[in-house]
Amino acid sequence: MARREPEHFDGVEPALVYVARKLRHAVRVEALLTAADIDYVVETDTFTAGVIFRTERTGAFFYVAPDDEPRARDVLAQEGYAVKAP
Repeated sequence: MARREPEHFDGVEPALVYVARKLRHAVRVEALLTAADIDYVVETDTFTAGVIFRTERTGAFFYVAPDDEPRARDVLAQEGYAVKAP
């Protein structure tokens, strides 16, 4: 199990579990999910950063199957990654 193409979740709404704002975080999250045998999809998308000076930035959005969501959140949280609230 590892990184999959978006079509892997056809017919199922994947759960967003993490947004990596830095490349090194994205690489580490990929390694953690792969080591935990969790299928995931990574897509780049934009997000808004900043409070006073709002800017649009690009990040790596990590999605997993709904059944794997709790386990993926636990794996990431154990390694100190703040997971997106469900």
